[in-house]
Amino acid sequence: MVLDMASDVNEQSFVDANGYKVINNSYYFQHLNNFPINYKGTCGLVALSILLGYYDTFYDDSYIPQSLQYSEEIYDNNDNLIAINQNVDVFNRVYVENYTNSKFDYTSQSEMPGTTQAFHDYLFDKFLVTLFGLNWIYDLVDNGYPMTASNIEEVLYAYLTDNAYNLKGYTKHYDKSLLNDVNAIKKLIDMGIPVLLTIINYDYTVKPTNLNSSNSILANAHNVIAYGYKDDTFIVHMGWNSQNDEYNKVYLNESYIYDFMAINFIGEHEHSMNFYGYDDYTQEEVGYCSCGVILNKHQHSFSYIKIDSQTHKAYCSCGQYYIEAHKFKIDKFNKFCTKCLYSRKTIGGDIDETIYNCKRKQ
Repeated sequence: MVLDMASDVNEQSFVDANGYKVINNSYYFQHLNNFPINYKGTCGLVALSILLGYYDTFYDDSYIPQSLQYSEEIYDNNDNLIAINQNVDVFNRVYVENYTNSKFDYTSQSEMPGTTQAFHDYLFDKFLVTLFGLNWIYDLVDNGYPMTASNIEEVLYAYLTDNAYNLKGYTKHYDKSLLNDVNAIKKLIDMGIPVLLTIINYDYTVKPTNLNSSNSILANAHNVIAYGYKDDTFIVHMGWNSQNDEYNKVYLNESYIYDFMAINFIGEHEHSMNFYGYDDYTQEEVGYCSCGVILNKHQHSFSYIKIDSQTHKAYCSCGQYYIEAHKFKIDKFNKFCTKCLYSRKTIGGDIDETIYNCKRKQ
């Protein structure tokens, strides 16, 4: 794969306080704990679930249909099936409470929206593709269902065909076995694109702040999401332990990367309501898009009526009101309020007490 930098470059990354180049939306991955648990050794599907949740939140709300529900299987720590929950939403939205700013800042929230176990199980039951078709390997070893980047890409496009067909043409993909060439991954991160990595023979310690060659415990293969880099090290979300942020910012040496895949949305941004709340006046649902736009929030439309020669009352149909001084404007013969249109003569005569009711947006 060769990146067409002339057409693809769009500066959507920055250098953080530690000198790492990270995508602009790196805060999302650093605080993302809404994602499926890897019960079955299907880290490829967990990583794809994380990636689709990201694109649904930041680019187009159609990546994951709001109406989609599926059953989910829950296992205990000994891999025993303990529950099957029916008709579960495949996406966890995040409730925003008492937000008063006119523009939404998603980094003001400590919880990020994302996919559920039901979404993972939907992908597993409907679209699973594995390395050489080894769907039976989970019964033989503990490694689960091995998936290369190309396998994950097959799952992605099968899923889009069934659930978001209109987005297939706007979802550009990148993938390649690297053979130790990581420049393409770095270029994608420069462009603000998170990258799904397949890593092999990586080292893991009890304190998972670093994955490097000095550690002694080996694991075979895993899929992670990279969203930053510096020199030969990448920052990744491991897709583990969705109860805290411990595994959301792990430093990975590039020597463990086997291949990768990434997607880039090239269509028009469609607002998301993955952050939501309720309007204080109408009690209707309000959406807070990650781009900053607030959707369906009541906008006051005020009418004005004179109280006396100095003030008028502004009132909205929702019950909100306030009292303020007239906003006078003077023409050749009259002085009139630009809000309630109360007027009086400026040259002789009595004050004209005529009241005009006029609806105007403030």
